[in-house]
Amino acid sequence: MAKPYSPRLFTDLCARIADGATLPQACRAEGVTNCSTVFRWLGKYPKASEMYARAREARAELHAEEILAISDDGSNDYMEVEGKTVVDHEHIQRSRLRVDTRRWLLSKMLPKQYGDKMQVGGIENGTPLTVEIVHFAKDDKDPSSE
Repeated sequence: MAKPYSPRLFTDLCARIADGATLPQACRAEGVTNCSTVFRWLGKYPKASEMYARAREARAELHAEEILAISDDGSNDYMEVEGKTVVDHEHIQRSRLRVDTRRWLLSKMLPKQYGDKMQVGGIENGTPLTVEIVHFAKDDKDPSSE
């Protein structure tokens, strides 16, 4: 049987999400057997929906902070092999993957802050593009006068 909604339970669930947990992880920790239960609550309780949206935004911002931490941490970039210090390329690639994954998620979760910016307009200062239509004719007649 599905666990009944309570504001306290939902607050705890959202706190876990804001701290970086995925919805399935938060549900397991709070004893909610199915994520679909949470989705039903979101449709039924408007305040819950607002709280969940804020928790997801907080988690996204946490991902941004994690990107900095992962990028700055070079502690495992080298390892000792037969008495020599060598570059651990696997660890560096894993760190790159972790950063790229978080960056991609941020661009989807918070596109206004972290999405790709598309400039519509001219090259400088976003000025509007000017389109000039030129008609080429065999003779010197104005094509619009025909």
